[in-house]
Amino acid sequence: MQANIRTFLMSVVLCLSIFILCGCPYLTSQYENTRGDIYEIKVQVGRLQALQGDTHNLLNSYISEERQRDQANLSKLTARQSDVDRQISELREEIRKLKSLIEEMRFAIGMRDSYPRDESTEATLNKEERKIPIPVSELVVTVDGETVDGAALLKSAHDDLARGKYDAARSSLQKFLQYFSTSKVAEDALFSLGDTYFYEKKYEDALTQYQSLSQAYPSGLRAPDSLVKSAICLINLGRKSEARDTLNRVVREFPSYGDIQRVKDLLKGLNEK
Repeated sequence: MQANIRTFLMSVVLCLSIFILCGCPYLTSQYENTRGDIYEIKVQVGRLQALQGDTHNLLNSYISEERQRDQANLSKLTARQSDVDRQISELREEIRKLKSLIEEMRFAIGMRDSYPRDESTEATLNKEERKIPIPVSELVVTVDGETVDGAALLKSAHDDLARGKYDAARSSLQKFLQYFSTSKVAEDALFSLGDTYFYEKKYEDALTQYQSLSQAYPSGLRAPDSLVKSAICLINLGRKSEARDTLNRVVREFPSYGDIQRVKDLLKGLNEK
């Protein structure tokens, strides 16, 4: 019995020895292959990590470039918008100047009879007499042996005014009014004196002249014109409330004024602001 057990154990030991001797090379080979696979996996992981880093850097670079392009485009758009705003502002200023020029041209052509009166009023103004030229003798005086020709002064003033020589025109008109303030053409001379300031854009001085005229000749031919021009001066001086009151006075006191529609348009513009 013991001999059999011993034989069995020896057989088991022999089998194990044979298995170990035969299996070690296989295990060693499998181990080496596994190590190789692990190494290859590590290499691939490293490559993937490197690729991920490159992709991340590339993406950041792309995003940065896009931001720079967007910023550049935004800057261009902002500059373009500023340029458009500037052009709009310049156009508005040009429109304002053109409107002012139109107003100036309306009066520059000389609307002497822009306020038509009815027959009863014309009778009191002696319509026929107004058509007769003023005698030269009424516009000539001698002062300290020097002859002052009023007609020549008026012609010179009107010529200088037309040429834009406002100082010269003003000097002639002031001299005319010094000697002929009671003449029948003194009203026109006062109006032209206001124009020498108006066309020079000296609106404060022009306003003073026009207001003096409307006070001195409240029913004169130039009264409504002087009031309208006073209103335009007030508008340019930023005194819109006073301008509105002045234009309302024209509508109220001179309803038949030849340019009454323009007065209403000016009022409408002031009321809309």
